[in-house]
Amino acid sequence: MTAAPKRNFAKLDPDRVSDTIDRLYLRINERFPNSSLSHVASDLKIIASETLTRVAWIRKPNMPLRVTLVLIVGVAFFFLVKVSLFVRMSDNFFSAENFIQSFEAILSIIVFLGVTLVFVLNWESRIKQKRAVTALHELKILAHIVDMHQLTKDPEIFLFPGPPTASSPIRNFTPFELSRYLDYCSEILSIVSKIATLYVHDFRDPVVIAVADQIEDLTTGLTQKIWQKTANLERIPLDQHFSRSA
Repeated sequence: MTAAPKRNFAKLDPDRVSDTIDRLYLRINERFPNSSLSHVASDLKIIASETLTRVAWIRKPNMPLRVTLVLIVGVAFFFLVKVSLFVRMSDNFFSAENFIQSFEAILSIIVFLGVTLVFVLNWESRIKQKRAVTALHELKILAHIVDMHQLTKDPEIFLFPGPPTASSPIRNFTPFELSRYLDYCSEILSIVSKIATLYVHDFRDPVVIAVADQIEDLTTGLTQKIWQKTANLERIPLDQHFSRSA
């Protein structure tokens, strides 16, 4: 009896994401050479490369911090032993006044050491959390930049053409080119969401997960706006798909 094949779809492969971004950049640059959108795709390549480095760093244990934690635990244990040895079990130790003072002193030391240990235990997680959240906010900004690029790419100009004003944006795409442009914007937004997901694969920090979820909601909403424009392109007759807008 043969063993069941190992599932390869349980995790998002960072290398596959990087390969997809490289291919997308080439497609955009070939279709719209030296365009602003190709520059965005180039920035996405850089962000993806930095993400692979950051994710690898987040996955690895921070050994200097962990050694520091062990040292602090050792020092804390040493001081607790020293305190216990200095407490003299004299005849008047159990008198109400001496006992309360000694108990309060020991309790204060234990609480202080406990708070210190909790702080150090969460130290590594907080450092990784801050680095991941900073990177995720960069992805948020990139998603909004993509939205700005597609903002004036409106297929309504082909359905209801009219004279432009002095401040009208330049619209020199054919319906086919506009369709490809909007598709590329949609793909970039999808990849932005995938990059955000890489940060939460092996780092289940609630703050990082919440920010990654926000990015997914943001890119989904922006993609839906693009799909509405793409749907309007389908209303344009095929014989006009290679004619430029006025």
